[in-house]
Order: sequence, then structure tokens, then C-alpha cells
Amino acid sequence: MADSPIFEYDGIAIEEPDYRFILELERAVGKKLKIQLATTADKYDLEHVIVFEHHVQSFCDRKWNDLRALPASIANLAYLKYLFIENGHHLAQIPRTITRCTSLRSAHFLGFDELPGIVCDLPSLKELKANPIRLPDAIGSLRNLTWLDLSKSGLKSIPTSIGTLKKLEFLDLGETNITELPGTIGNLRTLKELRIDGNFVEKLPVSMIKLTNLEVLGTDVAQYQIFTNKSSDVLEVLEKHCGIVKSEASRIGFPYGEESE
Repeated sequence: MADSPIFEYDGIAIEEPDYRFILELERAVGKKLKIQLATTADKYDLEHVIVFEHHVQSFCDRKWNDLRALPASIANLAYLKYLFIENGHHLAQIPRTITRCTSLRSAHFLGFDELPGIVCDLPSLKELKANPIRLPDAIGSLRNLTWLDLSKSGLKSIPTSIGTLKKLEFLDLGETNITELPGTIGNLRTLKELRIDGNFVEKLPVSMIKLTNLEVLGTDVAQYQIFTNKSSDVLEVLEKHCGIVKSEASRIGFPYGEESE
């Protein structure tokens, strides 16, 4: 039995809280929405509002240039997993009620000069793609983040708080205006792939020799494949790219050729 009344939108059955959100979104957009029924709990696309088992599972604003604000009733989307905002330059704000979307796992926030601070209050978020000019220090609050793509943006610097993303496995900083990486990047011990190609980084921080799970380092020089988890292998790659030497490694208490703890 459904927890709330069922309504139909474009022939698809939707529970009342999600249905009301769709009606508010339709009014905000000023046109009928494209709804698609999913047969899997992990379905999304960039053209439709996806509904799974009577609930909104994902949506994207790609075709909604008239959308100026997300309805506050987004808080009622208890099963929302994927959110793709690609016209951030049109949105006045992201409602604080979005923090009640505790099932949200993957999100795009594109077109914002600065990543909205409220995004950093989404603790369940695992994947984030954004192209801001500035990042808030609170980015470090996304402790469950495993995948972060900040590529192809005007981003000029990375806050030191990024070092608190202890579950991060993928980080793309390619094609940005970044000139240096914070030393705290060495705290990302779970990082497997780091891309810094197409920006202005000339030297990497020596703390990166602590990234002993790193498998891919993409730079303008080359894309290095690192197949072991020994500090010596990481250091060898970093020596080629940024001139880190054994004496520097020893100075921070990370002896060349020994495995990290």
C-alpha cells in the first residue's frame, strides 16, 4: 500500500509529495515536463524527470532556461538520487530545504561563479561535478565524497580544507586556472586518480608522496600509470614531474623506498 495518495502525470503514477513538486517545477519552468518511468533504481538521464516506483529519482534543468529557482518542496523528494543543475547562472538560489534530500548521491552544479555553500551541507553526496571560479572552504564538509570533477572551469585556487575528503578516489582539476595545489592534498590517502592537465601548475607539493594509492596522475607532461602502492613508485613519478628528491621526502618523515603506514 502506498504511503500517500497516487496521482498521474503524463500517464505515470507518482506519489503525492513528488507529484506536488513536479507541478511546482512545471509552473516554474513554464511548460510541460518530460517524464520517464525507470525500471531500475539507478536510472537517470539529462532530458527527463525520472520516476522510479512512484517517486522522483532524478532530474536535470538542461532544457529549462526559464527556471529561476528550485521549488522549496524539493525537500519532499525522499528518493531523489541524481540532481543535475546545468544553468546555475539563471538560478537566484538553491533552497536550504535541499539538505533534506538525504538520498542524494550524485549532483552537477554548473554555471555558478561560486559553488553554493548549501551544497556543502549534503553529507550523503558521493559524486560532485562543478565548474566554479571559487570554492567555499566548507567543501571539506563533504566527507563521503569519492568523486570530484572541477575541470573546465575558471577555478584559481583550491582551499586547504580539501584535505579532509578522506574518501576521495577521483579528483579532476584539469583545464582550470589553478597555479598550485595545497599541501593538504597529501592527506587524500584514498586518491586513485588525479588530473591536473591543462592548467598552470608547475610544481606539485612534496606531500603528494603520501598518495600511495595513486594509480593515475594526468599532467601536461604525460599521464603516468602507477601500478604499485609503494612510496618509491609514487616518488619516482613525482620526481619526473616536479623535481621532488629523496632528501625532501626524508625531511617530511617519509623515507624514500619505504611503504606508508
